[in-house]
Amino acid sequence: MSDKVLLGLYGLGMIGPSIQSILAPFFPLVAHKKNISDKMIGTIFGIQPLIAGICSPIYGMILSKYGRKKIILTAAFLMILSALAFAIAPTFDGDTFISVCLLSRFFQGVGGSGIATSIVAIFSTSYRERLEEIFGIQQSLTGVSLIIGPLIGMGLFAIGGFSFMLYCFAAIFFVGFAYLLIVLPPDEDVIDTKNPVSWIQMLRVKSVLMDFFAICVAYGSLGALEPILQGFLQDTYKIKDEYVAIFFVIPSLAFPLTVVVMRKCMQRFSAKGKICLGLILISISTQLIGPASFTLLPSNLFMTITSILFIGSGIAMVMIPSLNDMVEDATKKISDVRPALISDRVSGLIALAMYVGKATSGPFAGALRDNMSFGDALSIVGFIILAYMIVYGIVAGGFNELAGRRQVNKTDSLLLEKEMVENRKKSFYLLEEDDV
Repeated sequence: MSDKVLLGLYGLGMIGPSIQSILAPFFPLVAHKKNISDKMIGTIFGIQPLIAGICSPIYGMILSKYGRKKIILTAAFLMILSALAFAIAPTFDGDTFISVCLLSRFFQGVGGSGIATSIVAIFSTSYRERLEEIFGIQQSLTGVSLIIGPLIGMGLFAIGGFSFMLYCFAAIFFVGFAYLLIVLPPDEDVIDTKNPVSWIQMLRVKSVLMDFFAICVAYGSLGALEPILQGFLQDTYKIKDEYVAIFFVIPSLAFPLTVVVMRKCMQRFSAKGKICLGLILISISTQLIGPASFTLLPSNLFMTITSILFIGSGIAMVMIPSLNDMVEDATKKISDVRPALISDRVSGLIALAMYVGKATSGPFAGALRDNMSFGDALSIVGFIILAYMIVYGIVAGGFNELAGRRQVNKTDSLLLEKEMVENRKKSFYLLEEDDV
C-alpha cells in the first residue's frame, strides 16, 4: 500500500482518540447544568470501554469476511454520528439528554474499537517488513492526539461552546473518512474464510497467550492510576484541579520518546526481550510513584512525574513489539490458514487486552486505596506485574531472549547451516584464485 494510505490511517487513528479526550474536561460542565449526577456521568463515560472491549474480538472475527475497508469506514461513520449526537445533546433535558449521551458513547465504543482493530490488521498484513516501526509511530501519534485534542477543544469551546466544538470535530472526522474512502484500495472480491482460525487455536499459541496478558498487566498499570492519582496529587502536592489533567498526559509523551530509543538503542533485543524490559520498568515505576512505604523514601514531585513517564515508556515497550511477535509465532504454529486471518485475530486480541487491563485494574486499585496509602496500593499492582514478568520470562522465554540466547527453530537452523556451506564454498573459490 502507498504512503497516502498510511497517512490516512495515521490521521484517522489520531482523530478518534481526540474526540474521546475532549469529553473529559468539557462534558461534565454541560451535564452538571442539566442536573445530571456524578454517578450518571460516570456511567456515560464507562459504557464506551465496555462496548469497545466486547466489540474488539468480534471485529477480529469478521474483518476478513466483510473486508477491512468496509469495516473501518463503517466504524469511522459511527464516530461521526457520535460527535453529532453529543453536539445536539445539550438541546435536550432529563432522560432524553442521558439517552442521547449513552447512544453517543455506544457509537464511540463500536466505532472506536472498529477503527483500532482495522488499523492494526491493515498494518500487520500490508506493512510486515516495517511493522514494529509503523505500529510504534501510530501509537506515538495516538498519544500526541490525546494531548492536542483537549488543547484544540479548549480553543473551539471558547469560541462557540460545547456543541460548536463537537460539530468541528465531526467535520474533521468526515474529512478523514472521505480521504480514506478515496485512497484505501478496495477489499478483495473473494475472501477465503472456509478455514477460519478459532480463538482456541490462537490462544494455544504460547506467544499469543503470554503477550496478551503482558498487554493486560501493562495497561493495568495505567488503569490503576485513573481513579486514585488525582486525590494523591491534590492531597500530597496540592495540585490544582485544572493542572491534574496534565499528569494523565505524561504517559502519552513517553511513547514517541520510547519509539526513538527502541529504534536507536535496542536493536539487539528481540520482541520478548523488550516486553520483559517493559514489564520490569513498569514494576519499578509503580513502587516509586508514591512511593511505597517499604522504600522509606519521601514523596517527591519530580520522582512522581518521572515514574509516570516511565510507566508510559514501559507500556510502549510491551505494546509495540507484541504485535509482530504474536503474528509471527501464530503464523508459524497455525498451518493451512491465510496470514490475513491470523492478523485479524491478533488485532482483536490486542485491542481486547488493552480494554481488559484498564477496565479491571481501576476498581482493584480503588479498593486497595480505600484500605491503604496511594503508594502501597500501587506497590501491590507493581508486584503483580513483577510476578507476571517472572512467569513471562520463564514460560515465554523472555529471559533467554533478554540475555541474547534466542531459541532457534529447525528451519532457522537449516538456513544457517546452508548459509555456512555457501560461505565455505566462496572461501574455497577465493583461495583457488589466490593460488592461480
